This record gives sequence, C-alpha cells and structure tokens, in this order.
Amino acid sequence: MRRPLVLLLALLAPAAADAQNRAALELELDSLRRDLRIPAMSAAVVEAGTLVWVRHFGLEAAPGAPVRYPIGSLTESFAAALALRLVERGRLSLDAPVEGAGRRVLVRHVLSHTSAGAPGERFVYSNELYRRLDAPLAMAAGTTVGAALSAEVLKPLGLRQTVAGPGVTSSSGLDSTAEDVARFAAGLERGTLLPSTSVAEMFRAPRLPGGRPLPHALGWFVQQIGGEHVRWHFGQQADASALLVNLPRRRLTFVLLARTDRLTAPFWHQFGDLRWSPAAAAFLTRWARVRLDLAAGG
Repeated sequence: MRRPLVLLLALLAPAAADAQNRAALELELDSLRRDLRIPAMSAAVVEAGTLVWVRHFGLEAAPGAPVRYPIGSLTESFAAALALRLVERGRLSLDAPVEGAGRRVLVRHVLSHTSAGAPGERFVYSNELYRRLDAPLAMAAGTTVGAALSAEVLKPLGLRQTVAGPGVTSSSGLDSTAEDVARFAAGLERGTLLPSTSVAEMFRAPRLPGGRPLPHALGWFVQQIGGEHVRWHFGQQADASALLVNLPRRRLTFVLLARTDRLTAPFWHQFGDLRWSPAAAAFLTRWARVRLDLAAGG
C-alpha cells in the first residue's frame, strides 16, 4: 500500500506547490495594493495558452461582468501587432519613412522608440513620438487606428472585452480587462495573429553600432532577468496603470491592471528595467521562481 501512496503524493506535490505560490503572490499583491494606496486592481495569468488565474483586489466583480481599465501606453503593443499584420499583407513597410518626422525616421524607429536624435542610435521612450505611427497605420489600413485595431487585432483574437473608442491612437486609448490583455499575449505566442517570422521580428531588439542591444523592440520592452528572456510593457495615465509580463520559454504571462497611476509611476518603467517594479518582482519570484539580481544587468 505504501507504493501507490508515494506515487499519489509525488503527483500531488507540484499542484500543492503551485497553489502555495499562487496564494503567496495573491497576498503580496494585495499588500502592495494597500501600501501604494491603489483603490482597485485586477490580475491574470496565462500558462501555455490557458487562462489559469484571475483575481480582483479592492473590488467585488459581478460574475461574468468584465472589469475594464484604461491600459494607457500598453496600447503600443497592440499597435505594433497591427503594424506587423499590415507588413505581412504588403500594405506597410517597417523601413518606410515617417512623414513629418523631419529626419530619416522609419516606421521601425518609431516602433522601437529609437526615433529621437539620430534615428536607430538612441532609445528614448516617448508616447508623443510613438503617435507618429497614427498616419502610416491609418493610411495602410484604409481606416482609423481604432477601427484597424478592432478589425485586425481584437476580433481575430476574440478579445470581446477590449474596447477601442473613437480617441484611440497608436500609443493610448484602449480599455481592456486583465483576462483580455493576457489572451493578447497568448495569441501572439501561439501564432494566432502573426506568423513566427513576424513575431521574431517584433521581439528582436535593435542594436547600437557597437553591438549593444537596446531595451525596446517593436512595441515591447525586452530584457534578460535571472537567465530568462522577458518581454513586457506598461501603461500609465492619471487614473490608471497597467503591466504585462511574458516569459516566452515558459509560455507564461502575467497581467496587472490598476485604477490609479501608482502601480507604475513611482518605478520608472520607461527606462527599461522591469526589476524595479515590485508587482513584477512578486510575480517573477513567487510564481515563476526567477531570481532577481538588482546589482547585475539582468
């Protein structure tokens, strides 16, 4: 009788460990919410394409009712997916010049936040400069940015809880849920929206002439943390903030949305180091078991 019992306990051990990690993450996120005076926030995790965990903090969510938040500049990742969809169709080129930029600024420079100064040679995160994509995207799609995002990104991925209102730009304006943002990352991961060549292009960081990679690819930050390749982005405005973290080797995605800017504003995400985010650190250490080394470069 001992052998079947030992086998049963061995099978149950990983599930028990997962439950323990999830409980620890939930406690840490709620503690963080109180410390940062965040009135409400929602979190989701996708593993291998399946939504496995959703939690709401500081609010009671009605069953089946979407809990939407403005996602701010996290919209940029959706706009990058739209751009690459249009590239796949031959309607847009990443190497097309952006009119009105005043220099030899290409679409890829705007997508990678390397359009300031000498194009392609310096990373400067700027929502204002990213909005230069509005005109080329609208022209290539033959409609507004919001309508193109709805038709080319939201609808193919079945993101029914995400809303592209009339004021959507390439860098802001989408309202979404933690579940839908997680499904967006999962859709890119499994090739639902783009072929693997385009996904690889999206996450390939530009390099300086000396070979050093910059922290931002096409619509996403990219970073090595604790031996893991991490893809991420954030959103921030006066009344809301958002965080999206993806570990492609693990097929693991974490999303956290908040009804205040305090989830991201104090932690300088625009400089490209996710390790300074306490929410991301909680997920990486509690759930993904990634070691953070703040003294090293990642």
